[in-house]
Amino acid sequence: MRTSQLACLIFTFIISMVLLCMPFSVHEARSQRPTQVPIRPVEPIRVPPTIKPPIVSTPSVPRVDLPPSIEPIHPPNPDVVRRPEPQPSVVVTPVVENRIKAIVAGSGPEIKRENPDCSVHQFTCAESCDPLSSQWSSYRECVNYYCKQVDESCLDALTNELESRGDVTFNIECQSQYKIQLAFYSQDRNVAWPGNSRVYVINDYKTHQYKLRCNSGEKICYGAWVVGGGEYWGSGMNDRHACESCCRRCNGNSVSYVLQ
Repeated sequence: MRTSQLACLIFTFIISMVLLCMPFSVHEARSQRPTQVPIRPVEPIRVPPTIKPPIVSTPSVPRVDLPPSIEPIHPPNPDVVRRPEPQPSVVVTPVVENRIKAIVAGSGPEIKRENPDCSVHQFTCAESCDPLSSQWSSYRECVNYYCKQVDESCLDALTNELESRGDVTFNIECQSQYKIQLAFYSQDRNVAWPGNSRVYVINDYKTHQYKLRCNSGEKICYGAWVVGGGEYWGSGMNDRHACESCCRRCNGNSVSYVLQ
């Protein structure tokens, strides 16, 4: 057993020595090297330079500051009309005419009254009789001429109303900066001054005089309001607001109010 192992080792040693001692040619050795392929140098690609657009200098624009927005103290209503401001050098003094023609009433606003008066609905036909001119001898004669389509009972009531007519004078001064409208309303019947859907207009700071033809003892109130606005004085538009201090009796007296 040992002999066979020793023989195998000797045989392996001999084979190894033979292989190591075998010569190799230079040609065979070179053939074992990989074939080298010559590398050509790559020329760099020349990119034309980028042409930049010429820089055009623009003239500098001077800065303009916008004016500040101006707002009124109170936001204006488009429908509100301002009155012209009085000149400081002019002193506004109340100017009241001593002689003025009395104003005849017309139909008032649509307000329900407890005691309807037929003379109210027919009064427009007799406006020419108040005041009574010298061509008529009596109110009845004038009413018969102008109110031919009116019933006899209403003619009697209308004649009695005209005969009992008195007057009251309102002196009104307005210090508001807005244009206002003004009317007078009877508290005893459905009439107004000037009536018939019309109003007086005050557009200055003077005192205006309104002498109203009315029934003796009749209670009359004034109503004023800003055109297109919500501010009012007295009983307001169409006598909508109750007011005792703005009313007077028809007894020939005169009263003054300042609307602030």
